[in-house]
Amino acid sequence: MTDTAAADTALPAAAAQTKARSKKSVVYPCSKPAVPKLDEQILKVVADGSDRKGMSLAAIMKALAAKVVDVEMRGSLIRFIIKRNVTNGSLKQIKGTGASGSFKVAEKQTPGKQTSSKKSPIAKQTAKAPAGKEAAAKKPKSPKKATGAKVKAAKKVEKPRAKATPKSA
Repeated sequence: MTDTAAADTALPAAAAQTKARSKKSVVYPCSKPAVPKLDEQILKVVADGSDRKGMSLAAIMKALAAKVVDVEMRGSLIRFIIKRNVTNGSLKQIKGTGASGSFKVAEKQTPGKQTSSKKSPIAKQTAKAPAGKEAAAKKPKSPKKATGAKVKAAKKVEKPRAKATPKSA
């Protein structure tokens, strides 16, 4: 009886463990925040800028601070996003380098322009053959003008410099 009693108690314990394992925890879907991403906010701020010279980094940060973005904590992230958007082509940098300077939203290229540019190289190749012969005939005239410019440049370069006298202390 002791063997069967031990088996009876072990059976419910094993069943309880399998039930616990088979229960799946309920995962509720996370709702996305109502605030758009920082990347989208920056593009919207720059697009809303009415200045034709673009918006500077300071003006972008000021506009983001008005939209309740913690500019002090996310300053480096804002600069990184601006640099990335310039390299992607979604922002155009008017002045400066890196994250400094002024920025505009880049104009999107239409696919019609690209197809017309593909056709034009074919036409240019056929037109280049006669133009190359005319350019060969005009070459003797251009060296005369270039020699006069070289003489003037040579006169400006040759200036004697005074030797620096060593100071004795």
